[in-house]
Amino acid sequence: MPCWDLFDMQPLSYQKSVLDLDRNKIISVEMLSRFGWDKYAAHHISVDNFGMSGKANEVIDRYHFTMNDVVNFTKGLVK
Repeated sequence: MPCWDLFDMQPLSYQKSVLDLDRNKIISVEMLSRFGWDKYAAHHISVDNFGMSGKANEVIDRYHFTMNDVVNFTKGLVK
C-alpha cells in the first residue's frame, strides 16, 4: 500500500474492492516494522527489531521471509 492516508480517504466501496476489511483475513509481509499495518492486518511477518546485517539470503532466512516461511505461516492460520 503506497500511502495509508490516501487509501483511508477513499470511499468505503473502493477500500472494500481493494482490501478485505476483515483484519483476520489479512497478513502483512513487511521487511521493516509492522508499524501501521495493525489497522489493516491481524497477522504479520515483519522485522520489529534493529541491528541485523549480512548477505540478503542470510537475513531473509533469519527473519523467515522465504516463500516457504510465508506459505507455512499462512497455512498455520487456516488450520
